Amino acid sequence: MSRLICLPRNAGVVVLGLAVLAAACGGDDDDANARQDYVDAVVSVSGSDDLTQAQSTCFAEAVVDAIGVEELDKATSPRGIRDEETSNMVDLGVKVTTEEAKDFYERINRCVDLRQIVIDSVMHGQDVTAEAKACLDEQLTDDLLKRFMINGFTHSLDAGSQNGPILNEISAAFDACAAPESGTDTTPTTTAG
Repeated sequence: MSRLICLPRNAGVVVLGLAVLAAACGGDDDDANARQDYVDAVVSVSGSDDLTQAQSTCFAEAVVDAIGVEELDKATSPRGIRDEETSNMVDLGVKVTTEEAKDFYERINRCVDLRQIVIDSVMHGQDVTAEAKACLDEQLTDDLLKRFMINGFTHSLDAGSQNGPILNEISAAFDACAAPESGTDTTPTTTAG
């Protein structure tokens, strides 16, 4: 098999960080300003070279609307998000339910190509051949991406044991499309950055 792609050592952290790249609020017309404050805060801390401004805003709004201002206010604030420099709501003390995570996934999936974002974030700066892209399109199934995003949205970045199995599946999907060069480690790391 010819070499298709080579994973960076920190691919798991990049992908997991992407999975939790949002957070925020939602609410009535009376909460519009509070909602926007949360969206702005999340966008300000979740910047990534792999995401456009529109994609970052989409992520933030998806989380905002999935969790709601009232729930966010119980655990954090827009300033708290900026001070902690994280968009991981679990790390900020927000109790994120599986239903909220599923809602987030459905919202984000309407406005961004999650498969392409995962590929771009892992391959950061590397060219992906048409052959590798086709392989990854097959390996990164909708079900795998959904489980990955829901897991990342409901768990802390520091919860390595909870993130390990899904990261292994993501890594296996990339490994299935790669013939790594000798000495190249394509195992994603799970330490929070």
